[in-house]
Amino acid sequence: MHRMLKNWRTTLGGVGAIMAALADIIAQVTTRDWDTTRLAADATGLFTGFALLFARDAVVSEQEHHEDRKEIRENTDIVNKVAEKVL
Repeated sequence: MHRMLKNWRTTLGGVGAIMAALADIIAQVTTRDWDTTRLAADATGLFTGFALLFARDAVVSEQEHHEDRKEIRENTDIVNKVAEKVL
């Protein structure tokens, strides 16, 4: 997870897209001026922003990428075990 933000350009683009989409959504909520076209564009901006944040940066090696995927699978297994006990 710590490698997710290794490339500042990708991170900056993702954060910018998310902030722009959220700003427009908040503007529509506060003015009660709903526009489905703008909401669709905002949803696209949010998805694009998160995709940029979680994109594999070029500066991350193949081995680091596999280590991250393994860590995510292990964490998912832990969460599933806890959920089984709670539910």
